[in-house]
Amino acid sequence: ISHEIRTPLSLIKSPLEKLLEKVDLKSEIRENLSIMDKNVSRLLHLVSQLLDFRKTELESVSLTFVKTNISNLIRETHTQFSQIIDSKNIDFELKMETENLIAYVDVEVLTKILSNLFNNAIKYSKSNIILSLTNKEGYFKLTIKNDGKLIPPHLRNKIFEPFFRAPGTENQSGTGIGLALAYSLVKLHKGTLKLDTSDAAMNSFVLKLPLHQEKEFDFFDSEKSDIKEDTALSMHKFQIENNKPTLLLIEDNEDLLDFIAKDLMENYTILKSSNAIQALEIVDCENIQLVISDVMMPEMDGFNFCEKMKTNINTSHIPIILLTAKTSIGARIEGLESGADAYIDKPFSMEYLKVQVSNLLENRKNIIEHYSSSPLAHIRTMAHTSVDEKFIKKLDEIIIRNISDSNLSVDTLAENMNMSRSTLYRKINSISNLSPNDLINITRLKKAAELLKTGNYKIYEIAEMVGFNSQVSFGRSFHRQFNMTPSEYVKFEIKKDNK
Repeated sequence: ISHEIRTPLSLIKSPLEKLLEKVDLKSEIRENLSIMDKNVSRLLHLVSQLLDFRKTELESVSLTFVKTNISNLIRETHTQFSQIIDSKNIDFELKMETENLIAYVDVEVLTKILSNLFNNAIKYSKSNIILSLTNKEGYFKLTIKNDGKLIPPHLRNKIFEPFFRAPGTENQSGTGIGLALAYSLVKLHKGTLKLDTSDAAMNSFVLKLPLHQEKEFDFFDSEKSDIKEDTALSMHKFQIENNKPTLLLIEDNEDLLDFIAKDLMENYTILKSSNAIQALEIVDCENIQLVISDVMMPEMDGFNFCEKMKTNINTSHIPIILLTAKTSIGARIEGLESGADAYIDKPFSMEYLKVQVSNLLENRKNIIEHYSSSPLAHIRTMAHTSVDEKFIKKLDEIIIRNISDSNLSVDTLAENMNMSRSTLYRKINSISNLSPNDLINITRLKKAAELLKTGNYKIYEIAEMVGFNSQVSFGRSFHRQFNMTPSEYVKFEIKKDNK
C-alpha cells in the first residue's frame, strides 16, 4: 500500500514544483502552493518511514557492516539539521570523546537512527540539546538530551511503540513512528536504545552499538575482508589519516610499486594494486583522489583502465597519471585520448611525479574554493569531464527543482540520481570536497544570491523560496558562506553595476 501511495504523491509534488518555479506568481498563491508542497513532502517522508518500519517487522532488512567514522557521521547529521536548529534558537552542544571513533555499522541504517533521534530532540526541545559520544570497551555510547516537557518514567517503554504520542504533544507535528523505527533498527545492529529516566532535568536517550559485528567488511585489511577473499585483491593501505588525500598506485612490478608508495606516503594515504582489474574493484569501494597507473600490464592495460574510469559516472572525476616506457608521440596521444590527465615517461624523476600529483590536486582544490566562495559561480565549473558535466547538470537540476523544500535530503537526491546513498556521497565529495547536505545548502545560497541580484524580491521572500524556515537562519547561513549579509551583497552588486 505504501508503494502505491508514493506514486500519486510524486505526481502531485512534481506539478506543484513546476508551478512554484514561476516567478510571476502572486504572493498569496505562492504561499498556498508552498504549504501544499511542504505537506506533500511530509507525507512522502511518512510513507518512507512506514516502509522502513514494516521491513523491520518482517525482518527483511539486510545490513552490511562496514568500517565507518562514527564521529564524522554524527557531524554530518548535525549539519543536516543546522538550519532548523538555528531557526528554533536551540543551543546544540556536541561533546565528542574522540574525533575519529571507528565502528562497523550499516551506514544508511545508522543515518536513519541518528536522524530520528535528532529530529525527536529538536522537535520537543525548548532551548537546549546536548549530544555526547563516548568509546567504551566493545561498544560506543551516544547520549542525546533535550530540555522541554519531560517524559514520565512510567512511559519510558511505551515511547518506542509505533504511533505512540506522549501526553501534551498531541498538537505538535509528528507521526509517532520515528522512535519506533529507530528502536527496531538499533536491535538489528544488536544494540540498545533506552530512555534514561535517572536524568531528572532532561529527556535523555541512550544509544549503545557494538564496535564490531560477526560479518564485517574492512576494505583496508586483506586478512579480514570477505570482499578481498572473494576477489583476491592484493591491496595495502599504508596510513589511514582522514586529512591526507588518498592515492591509488597500479603497477605490476612489485619493487617499483613499493618504491613509489614509500616515497609518497609522507604526504598521502596510499593504496596499491598489482593490476588494473583489481584497481577498478578498489575504486568502487574507496574514496580515491588520484590514480597513478602503469600502462603495460597483464589482463588490462593502462589505456583501457583509463578509458573505463573516465566513461564511468562514478569515477570520471578522478585524475589519472599514466607512467610508461612507451615514449612515442602516438603512445602519448593514445594516453591523452583515453582521458589521462598527465603522461610521464619511464624512467622518471620522483620529484617530477610529486609536482604533477600536487599540481593536479591543487588545481581541483582551487576550483572547489572558487565555487564555494563566489556567490554566482556555477556548479558546472567543477566538472572535469563530459561525464562529470552531465552528472553535475542533473544533480543541480534536481536540487533547484526541490529548492523550496526545507526537508530536501540526501535520500531524495540518491533516489532521483539512481545511485546508492554511499556512492552519491563519494561522487559528490570527490568532485566538490563537500557532503551532499553541504552542496544542497550552498546551492540554496547561490540561488538566493541570483534572486537577490535581480532586485525583484524581499529578503524574507527569497529565504522561503530557497527552502529556509526563517530569514534569521537564512541570513546566518549566507554570511557564513560568503562573508557578507544578504543586504551587503545587494549593495555590493548595485555598486558593481554602477561602475
